[in-house]
Amino acid sequence: ISEAVERALEHGSAPPRVLAILGGAIDDRGRGNALLHGPAVREPKPPAEVSVPRMLDLDSSIKLLRSQLSEETKRGSVAIHVEQRGVVIGLNGSVFFPSGDDTIDERVYPTIKKVAAVLRQLPNPLRLEGHTDPRPIHNARFRSNWELSAARSIAMLRLLEDRYGVDGQRLAIVGYADTLAGA
Repeated sequence: ISEAVERALEHGSAPPRVLAILGGAIDDRGRGNALLHGPAVREPKPPAEVSVPRMLDLDSSIKLLRSQLSEETKRGSVAIHVEQRGVVIGLNGSVFFPSGDDTIDERVYPTIKKVAAVLRQLPNPLRLEGHTDPRPIHNARFRSNWELSAARSIAMLRLLEDRYGVDGQRLAIVGYADTLAGA
């Protein structure tokens, strides 16, 4: 058998008995001799058609946001601007969260409801960025400003998803603490 295997490797042929021991005849598709042809490779399936939501252009998004949130921007509780990373809806943290806490003030729920209504109309992915007070935080609940900022992002995510129906698959969170990154 060893001589037959050696000949098969050198000359590319072997008796049927040896081929059976090695895993099949050369021409058996998917069961060929791995030493002669390598492992069987299946034909790749064409990729399934994936439905990708259409992203709204920046101008349309900004116009929609500004028209729907005009009162909030006039009051200063919401700011809308464009940065390299995309359209940013800034929520004034001091209006939405008490100092040192991640509990969203219920008095701003109507504003968040309006923001959520606009976000539901936009197909784009959304990143919720949490910031915090500039003073250092260290208490029983939050060891640092990082934890508070992440908790604020999560609180907003839960509110948008659970109460106002924004698709959680589109949401991501970031916690910046008191840094200016992303601001």
